[in-house]
Amino acid sequence: MKRLLVPAIVLVVVALGATLLADAALFPHHTPPDALTPETMLYLDRPYRLESVPPELAGSVAIPVHRHARHPVRVRLERAGTVHLFHVEGAVAWEGWTRASFPVRLPGAKAQLTTAWSRSFPAGTHAVDPAGRGAASPIVVTAAGDVREVESMASLLRRADFATRGVSRIGPALVVGLGAVLLGLALVLLARASRRA
Repeated sequence: MKRLLVPAIVLVVVALGATLLADAALFPHHTPPDALTPETMLYLDRPYRLESVPPELAGSVAIPVHRHARHPVRVRLERAGTVHLFHVEGAVAWEGWTRASFPVRLPGAKAQLTTAWSRSFPAGTHAVDPAGRGAASPIVVTAAGDVREVESMASLLRRADFATRGVSRIGPALVVGLGAVLLGLALVLLARASRRA
């Protein structure tokens, strides 16, 4: 019994430690965005930037997305603010969104995003869909208060990348899986030990 009990306890400790480490790496629940400048990387998987920042967007922040993102991004606003999306010329209007009067130019290999669409949001957490025709739009927010991207495990796994952020988000997920396997083995050993006792 003792021969089984000691390894089981060790496995439980390792599994719990791995899970806690993965949780810290995989769930940065409120990620602060970057200030919008001509040097700001606006995509997680492309090196595209605005050629210049319109005066109307001065003081805004940017939440980068994948170039062909197809999933909403949850954005938390401490105070009411305006969200801006960039799309190709001729894109149809979305309900509640207004075409901005200022031009933008976000180049790409194929699609050039040249029109801005804006929408006001109250304080709180909102789902913003960056998907567009030809390419997704980075999310630009103009607000007086704090702005954060609210991330979940599912969103982080969808956005896992190795190049632009420099850290693989897949690694922590593997740690979680390994922790679950070790925890399962530990439970099996504990069950066998209790039966033998």
